[in-house]
Amino acid sequence: MEAHRPLLPSDAARERFMTPEQVRRSHELDLSWPRVWAYTFGLEELDDADLEVVRRTYDAALYELDALFEGLVDELRRRGVLDDTIVVLTSDHGELLGDGHVLGHHYSLAEGVVRVPLVLRAPGRVAAGRDATPVQNLDVGPTLLRLAGLRVDDAGSRARDLLLADTGRARVAEYLVRFEEPFRSVSRDHPDFDPEPFRSRIRALWSGDEKLVWRSDGRGGLYDLARDPREEHDVAGERGERAKELARELQRTVAGLDAPSVRDADRRARSEEERRRLERLGYLDGGR
Repeated sequence: MEAHRPLLPSDAARERFMTPEQVRRSHELDLSWPRVWAYTFGLEELDDADLEVVRRTYDAALYELDALFEGLVDELRRRGVLDDTIVVLTSDHGELLGDGHVLGHHYSLAEGVVRVPLVLRAPGRVAAGRDATPVQNLDVGPTLLRLAGLRVDDAGSRARDLLLADTGRARVAEYLVRFEEPFRSVSRDHPDFDPEPFRSRIRALWSGDEKLVWRSDGRGGLYDLARDPREEHDVAGERGERAKELARELQRTVAGLDAPSVRDADRRARSEEERRRLERLGYLDGGR
């Protein structure tokens, strides 16, 4: 949880990234949920200096997480088992730290949310190097199973073994849950707030440097990430045919993902308390 809210790095970690004044400000700055939501919804502002403090606090938290991970790897090495251990470091999401006027990871599939590290170490079985090709966290499962020598039947699955040839691997992210609790929270202080623009469901598909964003309210677009990594310029107008082609590919990829049998089985397996907890975290929408 080091790199997750609430961000509580030690002062020693903060001092590596901040001036004494910034360290002091990092303790004073109000980043309670109501303030975070009000900023994200454009109802309140944070100045550039405070946003810089937020980013440096996040860096300090990452630094402590990195140190803990180093300790884990060192212990595996001390026990003499590191080279017989598959090590994976990844995350479920990143954070927007003011980009697009958002704090956090809700209501968005921007690159700052979805572009997270995936580090895989398996000596003798995974070659050293870097690969910028997008993957999905779903792909980690079959990759680990096959590395462990187990048979994997991934026919019909969206998940792919990352060590196999890249043939037809889908690269899709989804934000389909309408997280309503923040709307209720900010409405107490901002009764005129209109949450409708934030209720949009979002899907995105990556193909090379291109990223297609679909939104249920029609505000999607096509972005060239090589030229426009902050997704500020929609090129769908000048690449109309390509946008249509990627939209069809996205539709094919997600077809059947919300089959009733899958939904019903998932719902039966979930206790009422688990359902309430997931709703409070923003991962369930009215039982979906």
